[in-house]
This record gives sequence, C-alpha cells and structure tokens, in this order.
Amino acid sequence: MQNKLRQLIISALKRNEFTSHLPLSIKLQGYQVVVYGSVPAEELIYEVVATVESVSPYLQVRSQMQVERAAPLSLR
Repeated sequence: MQNKLRQLIISALKRNEFTSHLPLSIKLQGYQVVVYGSVPAEELIYEVVATVESVSPYLQVRSQMQVERAAPLSLR
C-alpha cells in the first residue's frame, strides 16, 4: 500500500505544472507524509502541500521544505 500511495503522490505532483519541476523527496509512514526539498518561492510550499493533500483526505502532510535564498547583490 505504501508504494501505491507514493506513486499516487508523485503522479499528482508531476501533473501540477507548478510542482512538476521541483526536486522533492517524500517520506511515508502510514498516513503521515513528510515532503523535503528546496523551492524558489514560499508560495510553492503551499502548492506542494495542497497537491499532496488532494491525493487523500486522510493524509497528514508536513513540510520540511526550504525557500532558496538568492545571494545578496554586491553594489561595488
């Protein structure tokens, strides 16, 4: 069942044009899902969580994602 659930989650993330290109990893334990990775904007964290939650209303989704920070510009 875990493998099938993982495949459903990955398929949902790949179908979403906002999340399909993101380098994410997923950890499953029962109905608890933890998503890891880096995203270029904070809004994408919400998009990823909502996409994973859309697979099943019974999933408990947590995010361990980080927002990529661009290096500060030097004005020299």
